Amino acid sequence: MDRSAAIRSILRSSPAEIVLDFLWDAALLRDLPMRKWILTHELIHQRARSYRDAGVTPDFTVLDEAREVELLENADGLIAIQDEDAAWMRGHFPTKQIVVLPPPCARRKLPPPPAAPPSVLFIGGKTAHNRYGLEWLAGDVWPHVLSRLPDARLRIYGTVPCGGIASSGSIEVKGPVAEVSSAYAENQVAAVPFRFGSGLKIKLLEAMSIGLPAVATPIGAQGFADLRTGLVCPVYEDAPSFSDALVRSLTDTPFRKEIVAKQDAWLKKNDRPGAFGHAVSQSYKGLDSCHSHFASLPTKIRGSCAA
Repeated sequence: MDRSAAIRSILRSSPAEIVLDFLWDAALLRDLPMRKWILTHELIHQRARSYRDAGVTPDFTVLDEAREVELLENADGLIAIQDEDAAWMRGHFPTKQIVVLPPPCARRKLPPPPAAPPSVLFIGGKTAHNRYGLEWLAGDVWPHVLSRLPDARLRIYGTVPCGGIASSGSIEVKGPVAEVSSAYAENQVAAVPFRFGSGLKIKLLEAMSIGLPAVATPIGAQGFADLRTGLVCPVYEDAPSFSDALVRSLTDTPFRKEIVAKQDAWLKKNDRPGAFGHAVSQSYKGLDSCHSHFASLPTKIRGSCAA
């Protein structure tokens, strides 16, 4: 659909507000008369910078900061999915409404995983940050784990390129799964070992929502200060400390339960289903139905958590 046709289609429904998912078509908003929002998933220029700093060629469309600011300028309000992105937005757009709305992740109960062998889950798709994170986990971290837990298993799910990481006695390449929860149900701990990237890592929220204790790097836990600093789940940058946290999570049942309890409390604290509806209703105080209508909109846009 071309730009003019898209605008005509939107105007026919006469909405009071419009939410654009991602910023790529933000120029469409310029000529629309209603109040306009952009739902951001990350800051693209920060992701590009993180890749370049790591010496990795970006595998996505790159924006510099100036162009990202230009696109976001087309909206009246911005929706961030994590606090750190929202702080940047408030600094650059002091007159816009900024709403922080983490992806909805309802806590689910799964049957307890098998007691043996002790196993760690990694799940991811075809992106460079997944591939490099997995290579670090398998090459630098996993030997430390095996030196203390020779029967441990690292299970790899999804379409992440495994490169030279082949299935062996301790590493199982499972590939794509029809139901993500079945992968989590097979393991005791989730690893989120990213070395670069930006934005909130959905796979960390997914592990938390399923009740699996997670071990992450600072990049894997970025987005919220209490996550990044290790107040919720173990967060370590170096391979020996990361492996120590995996081993303790696999072998120390009280420690594992403590992590899950902290994760549950974090999910409850950051469940903000009405945040966007409240922001909209503040703009249209005379519209009593506005809050209830838009309170459900983010869930419709984002759906359930996905890796």
